[in-house]
Amino acid sequence: MNIEIKKLSFKDYVISRIETEKIKLLISLGVIWVYIIYDMNRKGGGVGLQSILKEYTVPALILSLGINIFVYLIVYFFSYKKALKESGVIKAQVTDNYLKNFYFFGDKSKQAMRKYSEFNKIYERRSGFYFNLIGRITFFIPKKGMTDEEVEYVSSVISKNNKAAKAKQTKPKKKK
Repeated sequence: MNIEIKKLSFKDYVISRIETEKIKLLISLGVIWVYIIYDMNRKGGGVGLQSILKEYTVPALILSLGINIFVYLIVYFFSYKKALKESGVIKAQVTDNYLKNFYFFGDKSKQAMRKYSEFNKIYERRSGFYFNLIGRITFFIPKKGMTDEEVEYVSSVISKNNKAAKAKQTKPKKKK
């Protein structure tokens, strides 16, 4: 089945980036929180780290979350605008065994053909479908730009391939 999505909204772009960069976001949140607590302890005038942690853990977490959201929204906005200029289209041919001719939003080149076994993770979320290559970007197909028939077809292909991958993993090896 050929799928073509003409434009990806900023909201869908942000959701897809958050979904694929959860670890990075959590690490940056933690680093900012630790820095805020460290700075408060340094400027605290001998109050002590334990009392600062008791009193300011939640406010420091809220402040670090606000800083993180602000910075990442700005970064995502500029990367979204750049991607729109390069290529505002998502195209793919989804078959039972392959993902072919995939043009990813913002990428000038196309991914010719990928077997589903090449992806380390294929999953579906409320926002869309994710195909994660090891050590590479994640291909994202938003549900918003698809018809019900396309969503149903891609969903069935993903569930079929995930079942096949699980069966392959749990299959015991034969001894010679």
